[in-house]
Amino acid sequence: MHLTQTDRKGRDLKSKVVQRIRDAIDEKHHVIVFTYENMRTSFFQAVRKEWPDSRFFLGKNKVMQVALGRDEENEYGTGLHEVAQYVTGNTGLLVTDHSLAEVSEGEKFCFLI
Repeated sequence: MHLTQTDRKGRDLKSKVVQRIRDAIDEKHHVIVFTYENMRTSFFQAVRKEWPDSRFFLGKNKVMQVALGRDEENEYGTGLHEVAQYVTGNTGLLVTDHSLAEVSEGEKFCFLI
């Protein structure tokens, strides 16, 4: 199939991603922004296995920022617009019940807050 013949993902898919992030925020207590370099599928699968009770989100930064809220008026939860400022470049979201101290103990991670 030629790439010119594929359908755009569109607004519906982006809305679903925003809703999934917000649902995860409702279920868990902490949202952590992490940075990554040269993310490989095999590495990321291993990371997900180590954190089965947490949710990882990688994707378009602007979509993740919209889910969190870009400013104080549009933020989804208290203080989330401040977290959204750090979602730039190669970043992702970790939504978890673990504390920042527990998460930062992992040797394989470089987290940014």
